[in-house]
This record gives sequence, structure tokens and C-alpha cells, in this order.
Amino acid sequence: MNIIYLFLAFVTAFILVYYSIPLIVRVANANELYDTPDGRRKVHTTNTPRLGGVAVFSSIMLSFVCWGFAFKYDAQIPFIAATLIILFFTGLRDDISPMRARKKLALQLLATALMVLVTDLRVDSFFGIFGIYELPYLGSVAFSFFIVIVIINAMNLIDGIDGLAGGLSAIISLTFAAWFFVIDEQIYCLLGVLHGASQIAFLRFNFSMDPRLKIFMGDCGSMVAGGIISILCLRFIDTVQTTPIFLNAGPSIAIAILIIPLFDTLRVFVLRISKGNSPFRADRNHLHHLFLNLGLTHRTTSVILYSINLGYICLAFLLSHFLVVPHLLIIFFSGLVILNLLPSFIRVAFKSKIQALLKAEMIESEKITNSQSA
Repeated sequence: MNIIYLFLAFVTAFILVYYSIPLIVRVANANELYDTPDGRRKVHTTNTPRLGGVAVFSSIMLSFVCWGFAFKYDAQIPFIAATLIILFFTGLRDDISPMRARKKLALQLLATALMVLVTDLRVDSFFGIFGIYELPYLGSVAFSFFIVIVIINAMNLIDGIDGLAGGLSAIISLTFAAWFFVIDEQIYCLLGVLHGASQIAFLRFNFSMDPRLKIFMGDCGSMVAGGIISILCLRFIDTVQTTPIFLNAGPSIAIAILIIPLFDTLRVFVLRISKGNSPFRADRNHLHHLFLNLGLTHRTTSVILYSINLGYICLAFLLSHFLVVPHLLIIFFSGLVILNLLPSFIRVAFKSKIQALLKAEMIESEKITNSQSA
């Protein structure tokens, strides 16, 4: 695999997002295609465009067209592209005019069917978890459908504060890309690199405190992110069994790479069901909401959650020689304890620092406001 072409593809995707988002912001504001604060669950206070996913998706597709010739062709490419196109337009439609949940799920299932049935990207083994190894075809398809739908919606649910979904998407995609680079899975490596580069460029505007540049990812972005991560995750689990670099705990490592989106989704679903509510009923019980309630800023909260996710990725690969069951137990129960207790620990241990960070962000916000009024 030519690392020079990989670097050029990264730079191309980054530049396309970086220079297209200001134009998208102007168009979105001119046509009132923005997210309006509701004073309750939503944490932003000004009308903000939510079409950042348009830039991310377009840059990935254009960069693939520009540099795909330099990488080994894979017959699955057209169907992977079709999967992402369905998810993108489903999210875009929902951003412009909200769709019913059932219709959105039906389109997600259509995209998943292309991914699993046509490209044959699926999990066909449990690696000995629950004493199960090889899965029958129908069981493999059903379980793979479940994985994809969970990941797509987990990325959608985690997109609740500035920078969180974009940063986690970049970390997860580049981690998978690094694995595919090592084992020479060229197309999947390229896909991970392009997605990571696009999300890094997007963060410049998602984190911005200037309302003239601020933009959200939107459902079109989070669904594409979930789709790409699903593709990379399924291929990762498949390759850990067939490449010379054999990882005993492949499925558990995949869970660790996705620890924050998956754990947060599981956590809020359990809380909602325990209260007798629908698991899909929106609330403010996500991990990022708990950190915001402590007085942390969006940026600080996102960086903390990035750090935890990166820590789990390092831990998972350091323990990759473990068998899958003990590896999974370590990842699951440590996540259960750490991520549930962390907000309380931060509140007690870093109370003064939290106040200082909050004050610094308020000062920065005032400077931007004063410069705009001047």
C-alpha cells in the first residue's frame, strides 16, 4: 500500500471539508435550514445549521474518486457506496423535514441489507463467547443486522454536544484504518482515513464559538458515520480470524474501540426502560449531559470522552493475547464501573479546575461577541 497516496487522500478530504463548510453554513442560514434551540433538552442557544454531514459525505466520495485508482480494487465498492448514499439521504431528509422513526428505521434496514447480504460483510463466529463458535448463515445475518443498526443509532445518539460525535468518529475510523494498513486491506484503510480526515476538518467548525462558522453534523452526518464505522467494524471482526496477525479477542477489541457510543447507548436504554419509558424517548441522561451538569464545557467534556475511548483502545490491544471471554469481561465491567463513577469523581476531585475552565470559556465567548459587535 502506497503511504504517499494515503496521505494525499487524507489531505484532499480534509481540505474539501475545510473549505466547503463556510459555504454550506451561508446556504443553510439563508434557507433557514438550522436547528432551533428548545430551551429544554437541546444544549445550544442559537440557530445553528445542521448540514455538516453534507461536507463530510461529499468529501469522502470525491476523495475516493480522486485517489481510489491507487488502491487495490474491491468488488464490494459499489455496494458500500450505495449503502452510504441511502444512509446519507435518509439523514438529510430527516434534517430538512423530520421523518417518522419507523420510516427512518426501514431505510436503515434497507442500507443494512445491502451491506450484509450483498457485500457479505457479516459476523460468522462468536469466537467461543457463550460456548458458541461458528454461526449458521441466518444467525450470522440476523446478528450482523443487529450490530449495524446498533452502531448507526449509537452514533446518532452520541451526537449531543459540540465535537463529540465528530471526534469519536475520527478516533474510531483511524484506529480501524491503522489495522487495515498493517494487514494490507487497502480499500477499508482508505475509507477509514478519508472519514477520519473529514471529521477532523469538521471539528474546526463544530467547536467554533463564532455563529458565522458554527455547524452541527446533523443526521446526514451521524448516519454516514455510523454506516462507515459499521462497515469497518464488521470487516475488522472478519479479518482478525483470517490474517496472519491473529487476535483471540477480536469482537471484544471491536467493542473497546467503540466503547463510548456503545456504552452510552446501553446505559440510556437501560435507564429509560427501568423508568417505564420507551428506550427511544429523548432525555438528558447521556454521559455528556452528566458532564455538562457538572459545569464542564462542551470542549472539555468531549476531550475527556476522547481520552477514555483512546485509553480503552490501548488497553484492548495490550490485552489482545487474552482469550475473548476474559478480555470481554475486563472491558465490560471496567467500563461499567469507570464510566458510571467518573462524573462523581470529577465533581469531587476537580471542582476548582472545572470552575476555572468554565470561566475561561465565558471570557473567550465574550471576546468573540465584542469583536462581532465592533
